[in-house]
Amino acid sequence: MALTYAITAASCAILASGLTTLYTSKKRVRLLKAQSEDFQQKISEVVDAKKQVEDEFEQLKSIAYYDELTGLENLTKFNIELKKLLQDNPDSNYALLVFEISNLRQINIMYGPEEGDKIITYVADTLIDKLGDSYHYAKLKDNMYAIVSSCDEDDEPTSLADLLSDILKNYSSNIVINLAFGIYKIVDKTIDVAQMIACAELPKRTITKDSETNYAFYTEELHQKLINDKQMGKDMNYALEHNQFLTYLQPIVNLRNHQIVAAESLVRWKHPEKGVLSPFQFIPLFERNNFIIKLDHYVWRDSCKTIRHWIDNNIEPIPVSINISPIHFSHPGFVNKLISLTEQFKISPKYLKLEFAEIAFSDNNPDIKKNLEQLAEAGFMICVDNYGSFNSPINIIKDFPVDEIKLDRKFLNSCLTTENGLTIVRYINAMAKELDKNVIAEGVETIEQANNLLQIGCDFAQGFFFAKPIPLREFDEMRAKILGSNYTPSMVYPTFSDDEGNLLP
Repeated sequence: MALTYAITAASCAILASGLTTLYTSKKRVRLLKAQSEDFQQKISEVVDAKKQVEDEFEQLKSIAYYDELTGLENLTKFNIELKKLLQDNPDSNYALLVFEISNLRQINIMYGPEEGDKIITYVADTLIDKLGDSYHYAKLKDNMYAIVSSCDEDDEPTSLADLLSDILKNYSSNIVINLAFGIYKIVDKTIDVAQMIACAELPKRTITKDSETNYAFYTEELHQKLINDKQMGKDMNYALEHNQFLTYLQPIVNLRNHQIVAAESLVRWKHPEKGVLSPFQFIPLFERNNFIIKLDHYVWRDSCKTIRHWIDNNIEPIPVSINISPIHFSHPGFVNKLISLTEQFKISPKYLKLEFAEIAFSDNNPDIKKNLEQLAEAGFMICVDNYGSFNSPINIIKDFPVDEIKLDRKFLNSCLTTENGLTIVRYINAMAKELDKNVIAEGVETIEQANNLLQIGCDFAQGFFFAKPIPLREFDEMRAKILGSNYTPSMVYPTFSDDEGNLLP
C-alpha cells in the first residue's frame, strides 16, 4: 500500500513536472513567436526605412542633377557627364554647342511667362525626341541649353544647329522660336567645363538679328575680347569715379540754312593705357552687366551741365540728344531721374532729346508706352533712333509720343544708292512731316548723300561729313563759324525751258 502510494506520488510529480515543462515550453514558444513577429516587424521597418531613404536620395539626386521644369540634366550633372565622356574617349573630337531662345523675352512680354515656360519645355522635349541617347545635352540655366556633338568635321555641329532651328521655328502659327548658338571645338580636354561653356557662350553673344547665320564659332580673337571685357569690367567703376568717361557732341545740321540746330551727346572712354575708346568697344559689355545704367546717368548729368553752360554764357541753347538704353524701362525710376536732373540744373526739359533705339519699341509692353507718355508730358522730346534697322513699323510713329525719327545709317546708305530706296526715304520723310515729326538722316559722309537727302525733302542730317563728335569747347567754336564755307548744297534754279507752255500772255 505504501509502495503503491509512493509510485503514485512519483508519477504525479513526474506528470506535474512534465506539465510544468510543457507549459514553460508553450510559453517559450509564444514568447519566441512574439519575438519573431517583433523581429519581422523590425525587419519590415528597416526595409521600409531603407526604401524611404533610397526614395529621398533619388529625390535629392533629382533636385541636385535635373532641371525641375524640363527634366533635363542640369549644369551640375552635365559637368560630371562631360568630364567622364572626355576621359573615356581621349582620341575623339567633340564640340560644345551652347544655345538660347533669343526672342524669349519678347515672347514672355507678348504672351506671358506661362507661354514662355511651355516653349522652354517644348525645346527640352524636342531635344529628347530628336537627339535621344545619341547626344549628351542639358539645360544649364533659365534660357540656356548645351549639347555635346562629335566634331570630326566643322559641319557636324552646324548641321545640328540648323536641324534644331528648322524644327523649333515652327512652334505654332503665331509664335516663331529663334535660336542663337555658340560653338566651341573642345581642343584642350583638361580645362574646366565651366570654361568650355564660357568659350561657347562668347560667340553666341555675337549673334544678332542681322547675322547671316544663327551660330558662331569660338576663336582666339574672341578669347582675347573676353579677356579685355573682364579687364574692362574691373576698370569701369574706377573710370567712372575718376572722370575717364568724356562726353563729346556731334552736330545735327539743318540742310537748308546750314546751321547747327542740335547735338547728340556721345560718350568716349579716355583709358589710361588703351587711349580713347569708342562706345562700340565698351557699350555692349556695359549693357550686358547693367553698368550702362550708371554710365547713362553720368552722361545725362553732363549733358544737362552743357545746356546750363550755354545759358550761363549767353549762348542760345540748342537741344542735346541723349541715348537711353532699353534696360532703363525695367527701372521705372529713370523717369523721375531725368526730371530731377532738369530741375537740379534749372533747364527746360525741351532741351533734352531722348533717343530710344527702335528695337525698344518692338516690345509689346504697356509700361514702355506709359513711361514715354510721362516723359512727353514732362516736356522731353522723344526720338526713335536707328529707324530702319529693325522692323520699322509705322505704328511706332502712330502709337507712341514721338517727336522725330532718326534714320539708321545702314538703312540710309542702302536706300540712297537706288531709285526704289530713294522713293522709300522720300515717303518716310513725307509721312513724318504730315504727322508733324522731324526726320534726321544719320551717318552722312559725302556731299552726294547730303544733296540726295535735300532733294527728297529731308531737312536735318548728322554725320562725319559735317563733323565728328568733338569736345564741348571745339563744338562751341564750330558753332560760332559758318558751316556754309565747308558745305554748299547743290541747288536747281528755274529756267524758261522748265515750262513747256508759252509764258507770254
